Amino acid sequence: MVSVRRAEPGDRAAVEALREREWGGPYVVVHDTRYDLRTLPTLVAVDDAGAILGALDYRLNGDGLEVVSLVAAAPGGGAGGALLDAAVETARARGAHRVWLVTTNDNLRALRFYQRRGLRLVDVDAGAVDRARLRKPQIPVTGEESIPLHDELTLERRLTPAPERAGGDGPAWISLTTDYGLADGFVAACHGVIARLAPAARVIDVTHLVPPADVRRGAAVLAQTVPYLPVGVHVAVVDPGVGTVRRGIALATPGGLLVGPDNGLLPDAAEALGGVTAAVELTNPRWLAPEVSRTFHGRDVFAPVAARLALGAPLADAGPAVDPATLVRLPEPVVRPAPDGFTAEVLTVDHFGNVQLAAPGDLLAGLPARLLVAGRPAAHGRTFGDAAAGELVVYVDSAGLVAAAVNGGRAADVLAVGPGDPVAVTAPS
Repeated sequence: MVSVRRAEPGDRAAVEALREREWGGPYVVVHDTRYDLRTLPTLVAVDDAGAILGALDYRLNGDGLEVVSLVAAAPGGGAGGALLDAAVETARARGAHRVWLVTTNDNLRALRFYQRRGLRLVDVDAGAVDRARLRKPQIPVTGEESIPLHDELTLERRLTPAPERAGGDGPAWISLTTDYGLADGFVAACHGVIARLAPAARVIDVTHLVPPADVRRGAAVLAQTVPYLPVGVHVAVVDPGVGTVRRGIALATPGGLLVGPDNGLLPDAAEALGGVTAAVELTNPRWLAPEVSRTFHGRDVFAPVAARLALGAPLADAGPAVDPATLVRLPEPVVRPAPDGFTAEVLTVDHFGNVQLAAPGDLLAGLPARLLVAGRPAAHGRTFGDAAAGELVVYVDSAGLVAAAVNGGRAADVLAVGPGDPVAVTAPS
């Protein structure tokens, strides 16, 4: 009888012998990523005497459970099926929405095995094995049954509806937030790329009027908006570093996917959606435009990636994994509490001239009905009408942050402040 358990230290020699026989050692290269199997969680199949019959190495992230390696000591003994069943149960227990893996175009036995167990072919990466051979030269040129070995095939078994698809099998959603403006064709080009690749996807334009190169403003708009959008793929492009060494990235979160430059634009939105569960760098050339402009990654990188993700393509296929701890983050804005109030940095100024501060709204609790904002008298209210016409009012805005407005006017002009400026909110002495 075959049973499955987690690998133990005493299993090491037997498991490494299986890896040596199958892969020539502990390293495998799959979807352009090099894995050391010794660093991954391992399940082992054993017989009644405790002998190792097979081993399965996997990784779990926001893209599901990936079977990185499955090796049986002998075919037909039931070890492979038992290990795969155990991987599915592990995925279910961890809330993963799918189990997936990559095999090669020559591996007809594996294709039969996996498809009989409910996995379906979802993608073909032509030339992936040729690329992997550059990193691991011992990969043979010819595979099983003398079939030339060139391509990777992705198979998956869905356990729940994919989180990146809105409404289960309904139309996918994509949102766009940029600083492209509306005077040129930049936004239309991004829409066009998405429509060609994912014609059924529905696109929400959050804004294209972020001030040029104002990454902090773009980050704030994105983070304050995405919690109210359908689950989907959220593209943001405020990218003064386009064409430089800055990375293009995609992030998985419990509430959707984010795509854009690694310049601090995305992390706050990721936190608003539940935190980063997986991150990749967008390097797969098959996911990008045939020719990528040095200055228009919105059209040639981020839009085609978003379209493919909206169609349900695996996040891991977009490029190698990125440690979320290495993501670029914007400096924390200044917030300094004081006995009579606080000083906070201006986070954004909106279309109406309202001044949003980086201070959380609870800092207003306990302050009196009349306040000073940057030395100017203001009402402490709940909405604009709590102040007289032309008067300043300090309130908690729709994002839960402290803001200043003028009833019938523009607080930014009255206070003569802009993003990054410190503003003191204090009780009169």
